[in-house]
Amino acid sequence: MFETVLEQLLLQHLAPYVVGLSKDNLRLGVFSGSLQLRDLRFRPEALAVLGLQGFRVKSGSIGLLSISVPWSTLYTGQVQVTFERVCAQVEHVGDNTERSTEELLQLLREDRRKSVQTRAAQLRSFEVERRRRVQAGKGEGEGEADTGFVVRLVRMLVNNLVASVADVELALVSDPHGFAGAIELGLLSARSLDEGFSAQTLPEKGREQVAATASSRSSMHKRITCKRFGVRMSAAGSSSLLAGSWPLLSPINFSLLLSHVPAQQLLKLKLEVGTEQLTTIALLRSGLKRLMSVQASMADEDGRLAKLLVPPAKRQTIPIDDAEAGEEYAQLLYRKSLLDLDLSLEGSAALASSNVRKLTADEEARLHLLEDALPIGVLAKLQADNALEIEAMIAEKPSKGPDGFLGRLSASFCGDTKNRLAVGSGQEALLGAAWLTAEEQAQLMKDFSDESKIEVVEPPRVTKMEVLIGNADIKLVDDRWSADHEQSCVLRLHIREQRFLVGLVMGN
Repeated sequence: MFETVLEQLLLQHLAPYVVGLSKDNLRLGVFSGSLQLRDLRFRPEALAVLGLQGFRVKSGSIGLLSISVPWSTLYTGQVQVTFERVCAQVEHVGDNTERSTEELLQLLREDRRKSVQTRAAQLRSFEVERRRRVQAGKGEGEGEADTGFVVRLVRMLVNNLVASVADVELALVSDPHGFAGAIELGLLSARSLDEGFSAQTLPEKGREQVAATASSRSSMHKRITCKRFGVRMSAAGSSSLLAGSWPLLSPINFSLLLSHVPAQQLLKLKLEVGTEQLTTIALLRSGLKRLMSVQASMADEDGRLAKLLVPPAKRQTIPIDDAEAGEEYAQLLYRKSLLDLDLSLEGSAALASSNVRKLTADEEARLHLLEDALPIGVLAKLQADNALEIEAMIAEKPSKGPDGFLGRLSASFCGDTKNRLAVGSGQEALLGAAWLTAEEQAQLMKDFSDESKIEVVEPPRVTKMEVLIGNADIKLVDDRWSADHEQSCVLRLHIREQRFLVGLVMGN
């Protein structure tokens, strides 16, 4: 049941960013409840898929991904997720002078295509969910009950989750600009606590976990801890952090305490920043000047790449209004998608009745031009709408969406496998892949409906937040004539411990 769901989630949400994930290397670990994956290399286009266009991962990996799931005690046992030794060196796509113009163009288009494809799939899922709610014709009271189920389900999973990310270094290196900067993180962890925000150790388990008391089931207490978070920059004119660097932000620690008490409909947050030691922020004139110069140069490079992707002469043929250009693209995409469709009997009938004509060479070129010119968000929305329209057209008959959260969750995990359609530029995607067998579906729904395992919880109406900031030392240094930061400090600001309280009460 849940093993298959976890396997599919890992493939869907992790595989686009790392190399080497497959059902073969996941299945044994997932079904045994103990999965360990080592040396997962980041895909070069991972940042583009996340929406950071213009940047690529030059090198990087996850040293260890460990997932431990107690399948036999899923509702009370701990789910542990650990990432260790996460490192990545990032470069601007224009910094690599070894690529030819043709290779650069192909790289830019491929990164855009993967980013659009990922976002389109997400948008389609959101729209399917919205349409199902509309078709179900739910009343206001039922909608609130649905929300309550979502809250209690999510809270149960979060309350059982222990997650940590250790030894992280993300570096941006630009050899042409003589610049390097890095974000470093020693540890980021999240774990459940008791009402006094302290963890208990159960000897028979041999590991730290929260006692399964009635109190812990009726409320959630979580601590998120960050240790040794810092920012470094390379020395002036150097693109190596090893040759010498200065801390823009000295390593600091912070923690967030979260408490959800359903009986009081209360959510409490307490953020503590830099309370364990003095936090130092050093702003060097040379470093800030170099940082602004690199930022301006990369912006100019982005402009050059945009002109390379869509030459100014062709840009003038595209409507300034994205909506107008998007309408033209949607019409061309719709026709191309129908022609690229892997036709079933229903698809053949729909295509014959729609009298679709093949795109001419000029129309094909125009479609590719619009894909290069339109914003990624616009393209993703149009491709998601196109996928939904074709799916509806080739369906045997309109089907009413399942009622309630349980039904929609069932449809998401146990969907129809007959519909395949071309999304975007001939990219085939499976819609509604069946994740579970019929027996697993029945058991999953029974477990989710069991109120003894998932109790009723109302969304919080009262939120209280406390922010505690420790001592901080901010220095502005003019290092043109002296390398001694104390002697060349022109402005110094010392912040003593500060505390802020915020309260928010939601109306009925």
